[in-house]
Formats: sequence, structure tokens, C-alpha cells
Amino acid sequence: MLRARQRGALDAQLQGATPGAAFVFPAQRGGLPDQTAARKAVRRKLDRAGFPWVTFHTLRRTVERQLMDASVDPRVIMSVMGHDPATSWASYVDSRSVDVDVAASVLK
Repeated sequence: MLRARQRGALDAQLQGATPGAAFVFPAQRGGLPDQTAARKAVRRKLDRAGFPWVTFHTLRRTVERQLMDASVDPRVIMSVMGHDPATSWASYVDSRSVDVDVAASVLK
């Protein structure tokens, strides 16, 4: 997903758009920010805010859970999260909402 976004930003830049305009957090000179610098900056902010245990994966899972709790279609969530539907469908099924007794009664 990021590569596609980067390609789109580069295409827009070639067509005269402001450098970095397609990114939420562009580098100071436009375009894609350096990943190492971005990770360090986020890490410093999280540590200062009192969240040393939070990782990028924690943030991703939080967004995913909020979308699931808002009853967003699982296919949309998979697309937003950049997951392959064939391999990750189970992670979008909320096990708390699965009624095993209903399934068992159908099979009786």
C-alpha cells in the first residue's frame, strides 16, 4: 500500500503537484520521509507521552480494532490494512461475536 502511495505521489509531483502533498507526514523536502528517522521520532514521542510499550504494530492493531468495533465491512478493513483476503479473513472475524451454539444446533 505504501509503495502504491509513493508511486502516486511521484506521479503527482511529475505533473506539477507540490512535493509531498500526497503524504500525511511528508519529509521536510517533500516526498516519503526516511523510515529510520520517522520511527525514531515516533518512538521519542511515545516514550515522552508515557507509552514505552506501544509499537507501530500496536497502533495498527488499534486502528484495526476500532474499525471492527464500528462494524466496518471486513473487506474494507483488509484493504485499508493492506492484508490479503485469502490469508487473513480469520483475523477480521470477531471471536466474541461468534455464537457456537447456533452453529451446533444447525448441525444436529
